[in-house]
Amino acid sequence: MKAKKFIRILFVFSILTTSVGCRTLGFNDPQKKADKQQEQKQKELIKQYKADIKRHYDMQTKETRKRMKENLRKAKKADRKNRDKKKKSKWKCPG
Repeated sequence: MKAKKFIRILFVFSILTTSVGCRTLGFNDPQKKADKQQEQKQKELIKQYKADIKRHYDMQTKETRKRMKENLRKAKKADRKNRDKKKKSKWKCPG
């Protein structure tokens, strides 16, 4: 009884492993490799951009850095106000 069950499982396993190729399982997939490389390049570009921004910021005088910070705060505050205005709807639902 146990031998028949073992043979059946072995048979089903052998059919599944031989019918499915490496490409369908995802091994050695060229598209996946290309996507990974693209993602890695994107991360490197972002890292380089942030380093350039920091270098630009460090090159400024103390007064200029202070103005830049203040302008950034004002921009964020204005963005929050605009976002809040967009969320509020003028339409009233009949209740």
